[in-house]
Amino acid sequence: MTLSKTLKTENPDEYWMDEGIFVKEIVNTPTISGFSLARCRLPQGAITRNHRLNVAETYIIEDGNAMIYLDQQPYKVMKGDIIPVAIGQSQYIKNVGNGDLIFLVHCTPRFTMDQYQAI
Repeated sequence: MTLSKTLKTENPDEYWMDEGIFVKEIVNTPTISGFSLARCRLPQGAITRNHRLNVAETYIIEDGNAMIYLDQQPYKVMKGDIIPVAIGQSQYIKNVGNGDLIFLVHCTPRFTMDQYQAI
């Protein structure tokens, strides 16, 4: 087996997460437990559920405009913005742009669903 096969993500295709967002796992595998990386897509006008995670996150906005709410404080974000989200911080994001909001989410350590808590 080649190294690329060993490290390939277990979820290569975009899927719908009940939080209200489409997710494509780029790196999320037990063999790399220190971090995960996903590309997220939030349709125009959509908003995710208010939630918190037991991992630190960094959002990297690739395309679109949004309002992100961190501990209920609103922040306008756009292409090129990098947003740190602390462990346990409440958060949700609303797409306020004219198309899909596309952003990367880097989690440390690796994200697993048992770390997600809806608020």
